Amino acid sequence: MKLVAVGERGFPKDAVALEFHFQRQESSPTAAFSGKAGERLIAARRAGHGTPRTLVGLGSREKYSADVLRKAAAEAARDLAGRGVRKVSLEVSAWPGPHPAEAARIAAESIRLSQYRYTVNRDKSPDHPLESLFVVCPNAREQKSMAADLAEISAVDDGVDIARDVSNLPGNLGPPMKIVQIARKLGPAVRTRVLDRKACERLGMGAFLAVAKGSHAPPAFLVLEYRPRSGARRRPIVLVGKGVTFDSGGISIKPADKMEEMKHDKSGAAAVIGIFAMARQLKPRVPLIGVVPLTENLPGGNASRPGDIVRSLSGVTIEIKNTDAEGRLILADALYYAGRFATRSGKPEAIIDLATLTGACSIALGDVYAAILSNNDALARSLELAGESCGERLWRLPLHEAYERLIKSTVADVQNIPEGRLAGTIAAGMFLKKFLADDSVPWAHLDIAATAWDAKGRDGRPAGSTGIGVRLFHEFLKARADI
Repeated sequence: MKLVAVGERGFPKDAVALEFHFQRQESSPTAAFSGKAGERLIAARRAGHGTPRTLVGLGSREKYSADVLRKAAAEAARDLAGRGVRKVSLEVSAWPGPHPAEAARIAAESIRLSQYRYTVNRDKSPDHPLESLFVVCPNAREQKSMAADLAEISAVDDGVDIARDVSNLPGNLGPPMKIVQIARKLGPAVRTRVLDRKACERLGMGAFLAVAKGSHAPPAFLVLEYRPRSGARRRPIVLVGKGVTFDSGGISIKPADKMEEMKHDKSGAAAVIGIFAMARQLKPRVPLIGVVPLTENLPGGNASRPGDIVRSLSGVTIEIKNTDAEGRLILADALYYAGRFATRSGKPEAIIDLATLTGACSIALGDVYAAILSNNDALARSLELAGESCGERLWRLPLHEAYERLIKSTVADVQNIPEGRLAGTIAAGMFLKKFLADDSVPWAHLDIAATAWDAKGRDGRPAGSTGIGVRLFHEFLKARADI
């Protein structure tokens, strides 16, 4: 979908104008429209304007937030697309509240994100998205500024869509090497390197390979690298993404109900690939390294068993109590590799991992907040603020040393799940912390288990992958003035 900034006479007259209104505002456009949240009305053209229009309610002014606008804009856009509309417009000067340009940017991004569709037979889908959004600006200076903002929004949302595509791929169409092929298409701005099974064996990635043993599809340990033209000597930020392309649970097999959703267990990997897709366009001023372990987790004849003990890349031994706690196994080797890899150009500035890791996170926070666990207050706070800014919210959980007892093993250094059901998300974070090559490097773990996909779609969002992580990291970089 194209986002275009235009002057007051520069947009097509067949574009449907979206007008936002608060409830009970003084000058209601029509007696049939109250402006309550969720209300929409196709209205007559305004005098002097040739475009049709749709009135969109925002609810009371007192309860207004960016989330209210995001929801209203996305739902209105999906409704219009379903009615066969292909072009819509937003008029900056028609915004009923303060900060009209900022409101237009929020609405434009939400509309753009709402138009994503995933289907294997795209051309045969009856549900066609909008083609264009025209943001109508009052003067040339505002138009120039808005054009730059819309270009940035498009670059970020392209990254979100790539993340959604990767996450939504079913297991048979998205094995590890298929994800590698997608990453390689990011072009010359992003360098890719792949370690195959033999290379991982030579390095000693026993935890990663323990998960891969049950599948006939070969695993792939993907490394991405982005280096800016200026500032290349800066210490990199390392992004680690869990890439289980399909998770059956292994020998500790999952229940059949909703197992098809386990194609989304690569959403962390998808986010990292989406971030690099964004970076190739926006060219941030900080080096980025992506570490993406890719494998299936299946119950084959050679699969790891509960009770097996494996040696990780760091040398720490792990008792596998449950093969369905596989994400932390592949991240154990990926995190240690990330810290060791980056030391060639100095310690990483930060390591951030994203993973659909624990069902316990869904129980604790539902699908509104993702969990964040970190060894560094400043990094955690920066990511929390970035999440608040874009609506991908994070809630911090503790990493107190008292929780270490939950992962102690009697036969190995650590075990991959605790006994019982206490603090499952925290226990997983404590486990990952054991595999940092240098605990002085700021690290944050984002458990996106319940926020990475939406089975039905809501608030104007499409069903399936949410693409979480790309917009959050964009806001994180913007706050640092790296974009």
